[in-house]
Amino acid sequence: MSGCATPTTGRCRKANVSRLALGVLLTAMFPSVAASQTEYYNLDSNRPFRVEDAVPTERRSLDVQLAPVRLDAFVAGARRWRVEPKLSYGIASLTEIELRVPVLFVQPGATGAPATLGLTSIGIGGMRAINTETSLFPAVAISAEVLVPAGSLAPPKASYAFKGLLTKTMSLARLSMNGSYGTYSVVPAAPVSAACHLLPPGSPGCTGRPSVPDVPCSAAPTGSAAAERPGDSRDAMRGNAALSSSCLTADQSFAPTEPRAFGNRWFAGATVDHTFALSSALVGADLFAERLIGLYALVDWTAEIGVRRQWSPHVVFDAGISRHFAGTAPSTAITVGATYSVAAGRR
Repeated sequence: MSGCATPTTGRCRKANVSRLALGVLLTAMFPSVAASQTEYYNLDSNRPFRVEDAVPTERRSLDVQLAPVRLDAFVAGARRWRVEPKLSYGIASLTEIELRVPVLFVQPGATGAPATLGLTSIGIGGMRAINTETSLFPAVAISAEVLVPAGSLAPPKASYAFKGLLTKTMSLARLSMNGSYGTYSVVPAAPVSAACHLLPPGSPGCTGRPSVPDVPCSAAPTGSAAAERPGDSRDAMRGNAALSSSCLTADQSFAPTEPRAFGNRWFAGATVDHTFALSSALVGADLFAERLIGLYALVDWTAEIGVRRQWSPHVVFDAGISRHFAGTAPSTAITVGATYSVAAGRR
């Protein structure tokens, strides 16, 4: 029982005034803490899911993705490290702009082939929410991005993509769906001698320039399949064929007859997530398909699971694992990252 049995006493009035003053002081000192505690709930592409929600960065807020790291391990033995710092800013109500800079480090699967490090492009994009989510209608947004060639691994020309996004919260989970269509640009592998598969790895003229676009490792179309080797599985042979041009393995046992650098691509996927508000955490899974038309004959399918965790009012950590289980070059990937958010009004 409190010491204020009679609310009208002078002591009680002083106590109430003190509590009110303390509350005003805390609100003035930390105006954005409550808003920032929900940052773990917002899904950005590749953090850790490829599918994102239809909620743009809050107006006058800045999200800094602190060099998230992704490691892809391909069936042919190659490893691809991807570091992709990104900024997103709420330039207006329901509208954000983005800037990202993907950097790749590729470790070939074949002994003797050199590793490759370089910037691939600079991504400039934006998102606009059409409406916010209600009890009856999902949140809907549209986005667009241009990839400007830059760096030693840059493709020959710019590419772009337009995306539609939808998010609906249900009693047990939240569903987000994405669909996009655009173009791709890659550096086709240099033609090599048909005799290269008989030579030691790294022989002169048998290692083409890598083609590493801003999508999963890609290969230029080939007129012949990779040479079959004893003990190779079907997936391994298909993976070696793709990765020899795109991820700089030394297995260049095929020669592109019609190198192609440009084309159209599409992407479609959905993610389901569930939040644990008391722990400021989110877990989820997604499934998506994509196709680089004219570059691959197959549709690539990937599944992912991951978690986002609010570490502090301004820092969110994320981690995930994915499996590219069907398509041209099957692979397994892990990703970890952190986002620092400066909420509106916090300066």
